[in-house]
This record gives sequence, C-alpha cells and structure tokens, in this order.
Amino acid sequence: MKVKMTLDIFSGRPNSTLEVSGTEAKKILEQLDVRSAFRKNTDATAPELVNLGFRGIILEQSGADTDKNFLLICV
Repeated sequence: MKVKMTLDIFSGRPNSTLEVSGTEAKKILEQLDVRSAFRKNTDATAPELVNLGFRGIILEQSGADTDKNFLLICV
C-alpha cells in the first residue's frame, strides 16, 4: 500500500506532495486512525474548498483492497 500526502496550500501552482509505502504508510494511517474515514475521490459530500492559503492535508491511498482512497484533513 502507498499513501500520498499533499499539502493543500497553493492556488494555481502544484501543491507539495510526499509518497510513502510499506511500513511507513501503515504507521501514518495507524497514528491518524483514519482508515475508516477514507472515501471515494468522487464523493459528492466532500467539502468544497473556497479559501486561499493552507486548506489542509489530502491523503490518498493506492494499492489497497478498497474503493475508498481519499481523505481530507482540515485544520
């Protein structure tokens, strides 16, 4: 399993990303205890981001046996 973390801070420019896999990915998900909160990328209930600047952290998992692969952590 891989986890891609995106710092959602820019408007009109690519956001910073980091991708981890294996044990590191598993540790991140365990520490955040968020696996059950992942949802489909096309989920209509996802919040609409309208503010500028730091909006949160986006976690995307791939290679997992689930169709839910997207999580937004707003702070």
